[in-house]
Amino acid sequence: MSRLKVAIIGFGRAGQARLKALSTIGIDQLVVVTKRPHELEQFIQLNGYEHMEAPAILNWQEVLDDPLLQAVFVCSENALHYEQVKAALNYKKHVCVEFPLCASLTQAQELYALAKKNNRILHVECIGTISSRHQELKHLYKSQHIRRLEFDFTGSLYRWVLEEVNAKRFAELAFGRLYQCIDLFDEVKLVDAHLEEVKEQKTQGYLLKLDMIADQQGNRSILIKLTEHRQSEAKRSSQVRAYAAHEQIHLAPLQRSPLFLQDSKHFLALIQSHHKQGSELSSDPRYIQGYASQNKILSTYALIQSINKSLKQNNLPTIQDAK
Repeated sequence: MSRLKVAIIGFGRAGQARLKALSTIGIDQLVVVTKRPHELEQFIQLNGYEHMEAPAILNWQEVLDDPLLQAVFVCSENALHYEQVKAALNYKKHVCVEFPLCASLTQAQELYALAKKNNRILHVECIGTISSRHQELKHLYKSQHIRRLEFDFTGSLYRWVLEEVNAKRFAELAFGRLYQCIDLFDEVKLVDAHLEEVKEQKTQGYLLKLDMIADQQGNRSILIKLTEHRQSEAKRSSQVRAYAAHEQIHLAPLQRSPLFLQDSKHFLALIQSHHKQGSELSSDPRYIQGYASQNKILSTYALIQSINKSLKQNNLPTIQDAK
């Protein structure tokens, strides 16, 4: 591949992070799909990216029709992922999509089958698994120290999250944390799922509590507790606690690193490798190996399916529009 043209579809938080990463890598041609081109222009000026040519396109279908376009980063609202990824693959573009890939296991299987049929890369961003914290947990697990793991996540109910909530996709919003569990332990089973409405002062939210279990080749079980709290205007936070048999394990401070940059390099390396080697898809070892595998993505959707089935036995709360 002598030249590479890519598109970013959507220019919210994830789209902006992708543009920052691609400005570092250096892309031959880049277009951004956004309905607010003035925000793209302001972002480029504020961050000193004037050297980049990143014209704004209003319609994502239009950009897919470009025969020179080879790859897209899907950074739009969750509800649009399935439609946009499917269309991009049908136009035979390589696709990197922010998690979640889609809304169900059936849709995920369909999209992976379509990618295989059209001989294109479908990569799902799961940057939490390339963080220093996750790598430390992997080491602890392999050394057989972990007996219990607790994930506590808090996030706000901004617009697209609220859309997912009102579509009753509570478990799907926990995709990143659930994928981390699958990536750590391979096989994770649901024990109990509980969802409750939370009212704090004049704001509404919800609390999702999951009890799960991971089995290491039948000789020991690891308990996993995952709590997902969403509330209007809540400050985002994510904590992980690990325990040995009788005490909490001290985890090293999280090392800040450009995860979106690493993920973008991985995706582009896959494309370069794909075009050099034909149908053999392999990652450039300088970036990330064994990352965001299809089997683990599908296993995560199977786990979400189990959670949703369990939650249907309860009355799911309806969260009013966030103010």
